[in-house]
Amino acid sequence: MFIGLIGLDIEERGFTAIDLKGDLDDLPQEVVDMKMLTFGDLMDYVTSHWQDNFVTATLPYGNTECLDLFMRRPFTLLVGLEARIERTIKSCVNRFADLFDGMDISTMFDLGYGIIRPTMSKAQLNIYNPYETEEEFLELLRTINIEDTERIRPNWDTYFMELADLASQRSNCMKRRVGAVLTEEKRVVATGYNGTPRGLKNCTEGGCTRCNSGVEQGFAECLCLHAEENALLEAGRSRIGSNAVLYCDTCPCLGCAIKIIQTGIKEVVYNQAYRVDDKTYTLFKSSGVILRKYSNDHKIMF
Repeated sequence: MFIGLIGLDIEERGFTAIDLKGDLDDLPQEVVDMKMLTFGDLMDYVTSHWQDNFVTATLPYGNTECLDLFMRRPFTLLVGLEARIERTIKSCVNRFADLFDGMDISTMFDLGYGIIRPTMSKAQLNIYNPYETEEEFLELLRTINIEDTERIRPNWDTYFMELADLASQRSNCMKRRVGAVLTEEKRVVATGYNGTPRGLKNCTEGGCTRCNSGVEQGFAECLCLHAEENALLEAGRSRIGSNAVLYCDTCPCLGCAIKIIQTGIKEVVYNQAYRVDDKTYTLFKSSGVILRKYSNDHKIMF
């Protein structure tokens, strides 16, 4: 695994530290184990030794070409490290006193941080350091399994839930975006999103009077198909096997739950709660369908 640190703090976790010549020259030699002439050399070396563990704190975050090259590799992890502003400025002044002589600190900090921020938004893991001492921060790092490979290659739940979220972007329902993915033996059988039926005007264009009225009542008059319904209709009964799993943005409503049970689906994984969750849970339990809340700890900001 190759970890790239973007931010205002540096901590090693037993990896080989590798950086570019000319970067971090103020650090003791024992902190940086290897230095390369160019970023291309650096990437070539870690690629040829991809089964070893490396860490770098000198990603050229202002260079999108280099960053894309880093993110393209399947063994790389981008980690954003951030501390309180006052602590960061104090640390920078202590390390680079000559640079700050006669300079507006706020201007320099704003310029540097403005470049870093877009890159940090791409990080697979963001860590915030609110502590005053190094030991407190190290204790936080000990609780985070940075080396977990699911951070760079998502598990099946995350993979299918991301596809469900992508499907929801096609929704045309005025109420909410919802997506669903029907799988069988870890293969996609069908996808669905909520909106008006084929041939009708989109809900966002006024196709469903109930959804465009802004009222909670009148479900019987709603013309929008739910994401789960669309996925089931696309699959058809013949394509739904005994190990089918349905992934949904939200917990299915009672009406969709009935259809899910009838088609023989054995497990439903949902991301967000819904106001009829209790009734859906009771119905699924009585029919032997597993209802499971999706959890993705790998995207949590510590």
